[in-house]
Amino acid sequence: MPSVVPLIKLKLDKVRHLRLDLNAMVAYERVSGKKIESFGLDSSMEEVLYLLWACLLHEDKELTVEEVGSTVHAGNLKEIDASLSQAFRVAMPEETDSPKKPRRSSGSRSGPSDATISP
Repeated sequence: MPSVVPLIKLKLDKVRHLRLDLNAMVAYERVSGKKIESFGLDSSMEEVLYLLWACLLHEDKELTVEEVGSTVHAGNLKEIDASLSQAFRVAMPEETDSPKKPRRSSGSRSGPSDATISP
């Protein structure tokens, strides 16, 4: 079954594709113990790693957090941040056709688009 959530291309150990679908959100919440809505500017590096891992599981169900962590370094953190922000934007776009329609999210943030991850 094809996904309705677009993929975000990211070069790590090889070219990989992030997908922030419901499965990734649930995986993130399981390992982090936090709600996906809380991810953002104040997120720890551990939370960044968990979200990155969760967004890659659709390509490789056997991928471990440690394997993903070994592909991250100071030189690619900005690209990872930008890719995770893009994953949030495409997975949870702002509603433009019906501004009065209630949103399911309890917070005003839709993801880490304003977050900057620094080494």
